[in-house]
Amino acid sequence: MEITIKGSASVSDLIIDYIEAELKSGQTVSLNWDYSDVDRNKNQFEAFYSGICFNEERADGRIDDMVDLRITSVGMYSESSETADLEIKEMIVEEDGKALHFENPFSVREGDSHG
Repeated sequence: MEITIKGSASVSDLIIDYIEAELKSGQTVSLNWDYSDVDRNKNQFEAFYSGICFNEERADGRIDDMVDLRITSVGMYSESSETADLEIKEMIVEEDGKALHFENPFSVREGDSHG
């Protein structure tokens, strides 16, 4: 399973550590990954994640659990700032030729709780 995120951030070195999300079953999981890569252009970014896990368990074969996924929080890290704006404009989850598209699934403004 792979996830691609397109968005914007108010700090140039923002890293997404994890994503807390509610699955269609109502179960809340922490989405983690084995590999990540980020391409930045000013305050815009595109991030790619592979080796997706739900909590510490591999998510392989579980893309259908992510239908109607709702992001509840995002763990963020920056060496240059303690707070940041983050807007996830698009998130695409892909596995075995199947893709789920989420438009504007998350945003946080400075001072909001974000993990």
